[in-house]
Amino acid sequence: MKIIAGALLLAVVLAGAGVYALRESQRVTGLADDEQRLATLQYVDTEASSEVQRAAFDYWRARYERLTPLTGATGDAPAEDPAVLLIAANAMFRASAPDPANTRASVERLDRVLEAYGDVLRADPANMEAAYNYEYVSRLRETVARGRYVARKPPAMALSEDLPVGPTVHGRPGNPPPEVPTDAFKTFSPLQQDERGELMRLDRSRAPRGRG
Repeated sequence: MKIIAGALLLAVVLAGAGVYALRESQRVTGLADDEQRLATLQYVDTEASSEVQRAAFDYWRARYERLTPLTGATGDAPAEDPAVLLIAANAMFRASAPDPANTRASVERLDRVLEAYGDVLRADPANMEAAYNYEYVSRLRETVARGRYVARKPPAMALSEDLPVGPTVHGRPGNPPPEVPTDAFKTFSPLQQDERGELMRLDRSRAPRGRG
């Protein structure tokens, strides 16, 4: 009788462990799929995606108008997650490019950006990115207020046809420095094995021989 009871207990334990392992496997698989879509730029705006991932998706697709309300600047309730709040503050900064022709409005927009980063720091005082961005925007605001801001021109052309158009999760496509001509860049290809061997033989033949 004890043997049967022990076997039943073992079966229940094993069944419970199996159910837990199955659920954990499904959770890990879902997270891996989300990370793969994020790394390969294959975004999906579904309920299965986390709030942070959806915010990152909107940010890198330059949908700043969706994120700005999350800062609470438009009267809506701000996001509770500091990570989402930081993304929203970054989006507000991107949408608040200073206009040298309108210093007052530019300073007012940057003041709201500083408030958004301040909210992030109050929610997460150890957030180094928010602290850095707050300092950067503070200095930018001071530069704009003094009338010393000079707007930078966007890149005139893409560096390569293989690059995506517009911002992505990996950043913004760049260009070579405008003052450097494109023909100044040289492409170096690795030598073949027989070419390396020939080069090594030439080097040995040219090496000075000691007197003795």
